[in-house]
Amino acid sequence: MNKLVNSWGCVHRSRFITPTSQEAFERERMTGATMRCVGIEDGYLVLRYRDETFLASPEGYWQRPAPDYTWDQPVFVPSKGVRATIKSICWHYKDERYFYHVIGEDGKKLKKRYYAEDLEAINER
Repeated sequence: MNKLVNSWGCVHRSRFITPTSQEAFERERMTGATMRCVGIEDGYLVLRYRDETFLASPEGYWQRPAPDYTWDQPVFVPSKGVRATIKSICWHYKDERYFYHVIGEDGKKLKKRYYAEDLEAINER
């Protein structure tokens, strides 16, 4: 189970979420959402989605490859010529790859799905 720490994946059924995490999981509609395993606690995986943390049974966790970008990461969208920030990381089941929703500098969501090749990382130092 330790090999799952720092991996990326999702939980497809709320029944795999502990009762203490159940309400937040359902409120945030997290079924199938991309999450990162950040630890293990009492035999459960500690999964993080943005600022939320959930405890889940390892049996319900589907591992995926790591995404190219993560939440709140600044990016450049060449097709629009704008800077933006990663809002959500989604998995395209048919294409078996990630796509991203981004928010422009003006705070508005850009209305397109962006794949990794549609974005450029901005290294802020």
